Parts: sequence; C-alpha cells; structure tokens
Amino acid sequence: MTVGERIKELRTNLGLSQVDFADRINVSKQTLYKYENNIITNIPSDKIEAAARLGNVSPAYLMGWDSWDSAIKLISNEIKRASDQTRLYIQLFESYGYKINLKLNTVDVQTKDEKTYSFDRKEFMSMIQRCYKDITYNIERLIDEQEELLAAHARTDMEQSSEAIKQDLDLMNDDTKWE
Repeated sequence: MTVGERIKELRTNLGLSQVDFADRINVSKQTLYKYENNIITNIPSDKIEAAARLGNVSPAYLMGWDSWDSAIKLISNEIKRASDQTRLYIQLFESYGYKINLKLNTVDVQTKDEKTYSFDRKEFMSMIQRCYKDITYNIERLIDEQEELLAAHARTDMEQSSEAIKQDLDLMNDDTKWE
C-alpha cells in the first residue's frame, strides 16, 4: 500500500470528505486528490504529520514503516466509536423503560412488563438503528406538520409583525383558552 492509499484509507475511516480532510491538513482538495491517487508521491513531512495527527496514527504508519502499531490504533478508534454509538442507542432504549443487559455475544432486553428477550449483538444493533431511523423520521414529520399548521393559521389579509405572530401562537398554544 502506498502513502497516498494510506492517506485515503485514513480519510475514509474518519468519515471525512476530501474537502474537509484537505482543509484540516491545510492543502487544497486537488492536492489531496493527487496525494491519494499517487500523482504526487513526495508529500511534505508537515502534511504527513498533520494527517497522522488528525487520524491518531503515527507518521511512520502513513509512510508504511510501522503498519502494525497504527493498524491497531485505527481498529481501537473504530471500536471506541462503535462503543460510543452503542451506548447512545442503549440510553435511548432505557429512556423508554427497557432494561438492557449486554453480554459477550448476546443482549437481553427486559420490557416494562418484566418479559425478557435475548438477541445476538448484531441483531440488537440492527433493531436499535431501525428504531433510531423511525424516531428521526417521525420527528421530521412532526416538524413539517407543525410548520404546516402554523402556515394554516397565518393571516393573509395583512402584514403581521413578529409580536403579533407571537401573540397568536401564545393564544393558539394556551390550552386553558380552549377548554
């Protein structure tokens, strides 16, 4: 693997676009493209050091001199990222009253009515990601519906000031006025 290929691999593992990565190591997108595609092979040491710092690897790894140590760092960074994501998903489930028990290869989920279900880890993560996507979709839908509702109540016969709009919204959202 060439230096350019390692830089590209590092960038994609970090989930950064060429523009973002290039900005962070202080080169143009075109220059980064040339690094990654081995058009420029004599990469300045300060750029290699900047890329290494960004990806938490050694410059020696990018140069191909110590692939083992840096590969371990890349893998451990990915494991940490996945662990952080897993923790967020578990907090999401627990916020709805479920109890989650992580085991080596399985996950036990206890429902509010004390029933326990066992899933393998991969199946559990897939299920939680689907739930997360559903929640995101529903939040976006509710925001769209709220904007539609506000548009339906807007006055069209005259220009409204921001104070008048706020007053209308306060009145509309005050449940005591509608009982």
